[in-house]
Amino acid sequence: MKSVRIVSISVGGHGQGLPAFRRITRKAEQLVLEAGRGAPDIISLPELFAHSAYPVEQWAKRAEELNGETVSRFAKLARKLGCVILCPILERKDGKEYNSVVFISAQGKPLGSYHKMIPTIGEMDAGISPFLKARVVDTPVGRLGALICYDLNFVEIFAALR
Repeated sequence: MKSVRIVSISVGGHGQGLPAFRRITRKAEQLVLEAGRGAPDIISLPELFAHSAYPVEQWAKRAEELNGETVSRFAKLARKLGCVILCPILERKDGKEYNSVVFISAQGKPLGSYHKMIPTIGEMDAGISPFLKARVVDTPVGRLGALICYDLNFVEIFAALR
């Protein structure tokens, strides 16, 4: 069995709004580049690392398409480092907004997303939709799945990733 090197990055910041979003995103890029020196197969960023700069009431309007700013920036890093990046964003898809993890290939292509299945009441009040199906994504590293926050409390979701 092949071993896989995974790096989990913790990044956050202070402040709110677009300046904080950009500052957190730049810090995350620096940390990803630093982690890339260790030649990981996968780099994972924390839940809504950059979008957390916005108050929850703004989350739905701050959601991005897969070709948006955040995924595009980290797709370039995935390609440069030759590793898979798990990039959490507020994602807009099919007229709904989700708390998501985007799986970006080592070639810098979004392979798909996992959308949080059990958003908090605050998230739902802010327009974040629950998703009804767990998703795994095939990558060169192997089949990957992710769970976000409260989803970890449900063995049924774990089972659905198999």
